[in-house]
Amino acid sequence: MSKKADFWVRTRTALFLAIVVIGGMLWNTWSFLALMAAISLLSVNEYSNIIKPVVGDNRSSKLYKPYMLLVTALGFAGSALHVLGYIGPSYLILMPVLLFGFFVLELFSASEKPFPNIGLNLLGVIYLMSPFMVLNYMALRGGEYNSLLVLGILLLIWANDVSAYLVGRQIGRVKLMERISPGKSREGSAAGVVGAMAAGVLMYYLFNVPGLELYDWVVIAALVSIFATVGDLCESMLKRSLGIKDSGNLLPGHGGMLDRFDALYFAVPFVAAYLFLRWGF
Repeated sequence: MSKKADFWVRTRTALFLAIVVIGGMLWNTWSFLALMAAISLLSVNEYSNIIKPVVGDNRSSKLYKPYMLLVTALGFAGSALHVLGYIGPSYLILMPVLLFGFFVLELFSASEKPFPNIGLNLLGVIYLMSPFMVLNYMALRGGEYNSLLVLGILLLIWANDVSAYLVGRQIGRVKLMERISPGKSREGSAAGVVGAMAAGVLMYYLFNVPGLELYDWVVIAALVSIFATVGDLCESMLKRSLGIKDSGNLLPGHGGMLDRFDALYFAVPFVAAYLFLRWGF
């Protein structure tokens, strides 16, 4: 495929994805929850596919993916039902029990490397479930649905990516971490921080999120930019360790879910930590 054709494929996919994601967030509570659940479950499914060659074929290997999806679905549903007021926080007691289920699976696998298998599967669930559980609390804080904070985080990630790409492509000279991602430069990363912080100022004036002042948006933008880049690098490290170029092919021109949402997985927990210190929720 020529560069021009690839550009238009990427553009069409990006526009379609933006419409689906923004529309799902703005429509209502249930469309938001359905969107977040879909992204989380598709990400776990993709992660399970790419680690399969490492885990290998053993007695329990066919159960790993369905069990990962089950744990993810229950964790996500539990957080949503809790924040909506349908169940109490006691559901959290269930999570450690479910996570220890991976140990039980390995007892019957006859694998030569049981603990690497346990670690890989546990990592996938924690890495790809917990950010979306946190997003439920952000969007439904206080029992009232307000998706603008979550949408703002997503727009800050996009502002970081676009700024870093445009500046890095033009003047990027010093590599950020060449052994992991040769295309990223320090100049581009710095531009990403500036672009995200500028977008953060804009978010303050466009979005009415109760309890967030101008400086909060600037801090959130800086956190998003920094940890979005870290998330991108870590996903690149994962792919390099597995010897693959893309995590999947679900999104033409963009690869898979992990390729597209890697920044979100990492940025959300750090923004949540800031908001916890700020709001105490």
